[in-house]
Amino acid sequence: MPIQAIDLDTTTGVTFNGTNVTEVNLNGDTIWPYVPPAALLWNLYATSAPSGLSWPNNSTSPSSAWSATYGFQTYGGAANVSYPLRTVDSIAGYQLIQTSVWVSDNCSDASLAIFNGSSPTWNWGAASSRISLQCNCSTPNLYGTTTSQNVGANLTPGNWYTMHIAHRPASASTSTKAWVTLGKEDWASTGTRVGNVSTSANSYSGNFWVGVSSDFDSASAGASSTNFSAIRISIDVISGI
Repeated sequence: MPIQAIDLDTTTGVTFNGTNVTEVNLNGDTIWPYVPPAALLWNLYATSAPSGLSWPNNSTSPSSAWSATYGFQTYGGAANVSYPLRTVDSIAGYQLIQTSVWVSDNCSDASLAIFNGSSPTWNWGAASSRISLQCNCSTPNLYGTTTSQNVGANLTPGNWYTMHIAHRPASASTSTKAWVTLGKEDWASTGTRVGNVSTSANSYSGNFWVGVSSDFDSASAGASSTNFSAIRISIDVISGI
């Protein structure tokens, strides 16, 4: 007898023809219970770009370098097309994008961005080419394609921070959320949050890429440049955000 429908909206299993069903497969793939794919995680303590990341892409600034000691280092002024380290493959939909960065100075100016074109530009404010969680000196801001909002608090130099962007295109009023937590590679977002969660109605309906950058004018490569330790992409849900 053909199956008309099975209600999978439950965490306790379903019963079909008197038998408790704990897993549903289609063409050899498990479709229930849903198990999200493993997170993509790139360790940036390397001497060249890890597989899956593109460097220096077509960016014109800032300067950047690799170090097994300091991670991916960015230094110098950012202008025009930026984000020298980017994902090779695009992603889409509901995504959690994160990076961890060393903040050595009040104006380390780190940025984590998503963009749906090949030429994301560095701007101090909203810009059509990207959506960016970007530090204007010590204050993190969520700069969308048409909106801007800061977190209402400042970073303290001499610390590791984790930057988080939750891309939620199904939510009309809060399509993108962004926040910063204290601590290195705080993927679970359990560290002390810096200020508030910023929200924006801006998001991408199709594919987009991820990149990191900075605008640390006076820096040179080394312990005091804007140094990124890792990039992580997942579809995890951070509770309470």
